Amino acid sequence: MAATTHKKMNSTVIAGTMRGKKLINPEKITRPFTNRIKQSLFDLIRDFIADAEVLDLYAGGGNFGIEALSRGARFATFVDLAEEAQRCIEKNLENYPGKNFEIFKKNVQDYIRATDKNFDLIMLDPPFDDVRITYVKDASKLLNPSGLLIFRHPSDYKSPEEIYDLKRTYIEKYGKSTISFYQND
Repeated sequence: MAATTHKKMNSTVIAGTMRGKKLINPEKITRPFTNRIKQSLFDLIRDFIADAEVLDLYAGGGNFGIEALSRGARFATFVDLAEEAQRCIEKNLENYPGKNFEIFKKNVQDYIRATDKNFDLIMLDPPFDDVRITYVKDASKLLNPSGLLIFRHPSDYKSPEEIYDLKRTYIEKYGKSTISFYQND
């Protein structure tokens, strides 16, 4: 079995019960949030986190879902097809005291089609060389009526104002990436 390489990123849990925990991320296949972007994002969504069911799609090292768990989310589901991503998430959560998470080594579209769960908070962070609006459309079917879908995409990608019953309620550019929030009417 080949040795697993994890790239040590400047990424830590910034608040909550796991504050200060260093997170590892799969090398070359992810763009983890910088702590500055993560702080800004979680300041914006703080009212959605408490007791939330969280879905972290294209999870990479699980940065988003782990931060949400640390801040009081009820449950987090991590989905990523890459074996290295799964190992990083497991390593990042190995000393986490709760059992309120699940990790799926699965294609995101296959997971979306197969699950019957709904979520309060969905993070959709597909590879920037494969961003498609169909990913948002598909993920939106899993969103609870009062939930929030966060779509991270390249800044040169124009996210639509509306997707099905969802309206884009917020957009913020962070260098090469932009975050768009979608909520039900």
